[in-house]
Amino acid sequence: MQENDLSNRLHAYIWLLRTYAIPAGMYASQIWSTPFLQQGREMDNPVQKWLLTVLKRILGVRTSTPSWCVMRECGLEPLQFNWFRATVRFYNALTQCNSNTAKKVLHADMRLSSRSDDCWFSHVFSAITGLVQEFMFIEKMRNCEPIDLSRFVVDLRERHLDFWTQYSDGHPREHNSKTLTYNRWCALPTKQARVTHSPYSLPKYMFLDLPRHVIRSVARFRLRVHTLRFETTTWNSRSSPACDLCEANDGVQDEQHAIFYCTHPHIVSLRRRYDFLFAEATTQDVFAFLHQDKLPFFLHDLIISFLHQDKLPFFLHDLIIFYEQASSRTL
Repeated sequence: MQENDLSNRLHAYIWLLRTYAIPAGMYASQIWSTPFLQQGREMDNPVQKWLLTVLKRILGVRTSTPSWCVMRECGLEPLQFNWFRATVRFYNALTQCNSNTAKKVLHADMRLSSRSDDCWFSHVFSAITGLVQEFMFIEKMRNCEPIDLSRFVVDLRERHLDFWTQYSDGHPREHNSKTLTYNRWCALPTKQARVTHSPYSLPKYMFLDLPRHVIRSVARFRLRVHTLRFETTTWNSRSSPACDLCEANDGVQDEQHAIFYCTHPHIVSLRRRYDFLFAEATTQDVFAFLHQDKLPFFLHDLIISFLHQDKLPFFLHDLIIFYEQASSRTL
């Protein structure tokens, strides 16, 4: 990355992780990963924790940042998906192999599962729990018959996507939750669960050649790793969620307040400097503001778009830095 001057291109980091690190973390996973395939244990494995540490370091966010949010921000699925798919592929190969010894071992472990919770089949049976078609998959395995891998992959992806359902209702101001705020305001929409494509996408700023401090500020804003008072109240009981820098009567100092409502002279001047970002921000919708990517229809609009493109990260950086300095004076 350094030799090719790509240290500011986050999508290149992610691509290298997908190409080298993640496959290395799958070595023999169809054997050792089975205790970590259960629903709810997606982030428990040491290899998964290592990957999260790397991603958080690349983004420049705290270690306490929610793991699911970090993975989605980087367009990655939990490693559990890769391990579980490899495990089912391994099982299918055993059911269709020409080795009588291998088939005997498969049948013996299946019988052992009725008496032991700590064998390979027991781990897989437990991991299948929670899938929509779990009963069909378990019945296939009890008969040592191959499983339709495509159907299984879609089912597993849908189970992982179901994690976000609990954070799809409610307004971020009603629930002071990093994950809910990220899901409702900052994350790109998930795609339909398919066999060959991940349901997650990389945000636009990861493809831009931005300074590292700007990248860090954007990631901190999107993942709620900042010093806005609605966030600081979660770890400082003496802090009030209301803005102490202006007289705006909108209740709390959060992302929506910082972008649209704060009347502090410096923030007002920032909005004037980046007024082109607010051209269509008539509804004070944080999601629409963070994901604006208009296609121009006229030559004049094309020129204006070219001159103003990719300025959103710098606006978010200026916001983060101002509130960080104001918070440090307050605290």
